[in-house]
Amino acid sequence: MFCTRGGAPERGFTSLTDEPVGRYPTVFTTPRTKPLTPMEGVTPKTPAVKNPSHWDGKGVIGTETGPFQSVEVGIIPKLARNPGRVLGVYNLLGYSFSSLGSFSIPLLSHFITSDTIIMAKLVFILYIIMSMLLILVYRKIMNIEVGHNGMSKNLPGLLLHQDVRNLSVLFALDAFGGSLITQSLLTLWFYLRFHASASSLGIVFGISSIITAISLIIAPLIAERIGNLHTMVFTHITSNIFLILIPFMNSLYWAVVFLFLRQSFSQMDVPTRQAFISQIFNDEERVKVFAVTNIFRNISSLPGPVLVGFIFSLRLLYLPLVMSGAIKLSYDVTIYKLYKNKAR
Repeated sequence: MFCTRGGAPERGFTSLTDEPVGRYPTVFTTPRTKPLTPMEGVTPKTPAVKNPSHWDGKGVIGTETGPFQSVEVGIIPKLARNPGRVLGVYNLLGYSFSSLGSFSIPLLSHFITSDTIIMAKLVFILYIIMSMLLILVYRKIMNIEVGHNGMSKNLPGLLLHQDVRNLSVLFALDAFGGSLITQSLLTLWFYLRFHASASSLGIVFGISSIITAISLIIAPLIAERIGNLHTMVFTHITSNIFLILIPFMNSLYWAVVFLFLRQSFSQMDVPTRQAFISQIFNDEERVKVFAVTNIFRNISSLPGPVLVGFIFSLRLLYLPLVMSGAIKLSYDVTIYKLYKNKAR
């Protein structure tokens, strides 16, 4: 649970330093500290507690969500003519390459070495190389700085802004619901409920990942017709209804079918939510808003796995999925009521 220490603190750092430090130094500095993280594995004597790369933001889900993400998502609307589609591609590439990185581990084990220590060092070296390439990419980004505005630079001051406060609470509610049904917890649920094998579940979640990736591209196209808010809410509601129905399926086949139906809609709100925030806030405010709301998303997701473990110990296998769906539905209804007159 404490692995998320790389998620929340650096987003607070981003929200406080966006103006005094600047966007370019933030995104440029992050990949320069990234290579220091693998050095903990290559050089074990490196004191972890003093390593500045802990701002890198690797959380329990194994994805990169450091301070650079808030800046990147915040500047895309400034740089792109069609930010909705670009955000869809941005999330698709992040999702795909994260999966590719996970897939590279068994490939290295199969084709190069089965020695765990050597394989770990090879992965760390590859991580260093990719981080250095990221520096070259960031050097090409221009015209991302903005002038000062009236929005407060400190976290308590940001929360005095009504929309920031409302969205932080709502996104925290959504993230807590999501923490009840992470892929690892769903894998455990399918095993406990249907005694599904690891190999079959690997295929199931591999297919679900492909479905999710495709939906990230489709979502902005829908949003162009009905609007970002309508897309993020209506697809999310559909996804959560399918989620609630999964535990009531009597066979593995139908449970997997409803899982696939759920995955067809579950992540459509990601690029549309980012585009929605871009509608509500101007260019000077976006990075701070993304940083602050993501702090709340990270923190609120902490107790989920612990709670699910306790529920599973009571053999109430249906409850986490139903709870998650109900919590997320309440988020959908609330955000739609609050913002239906502010954005499409």
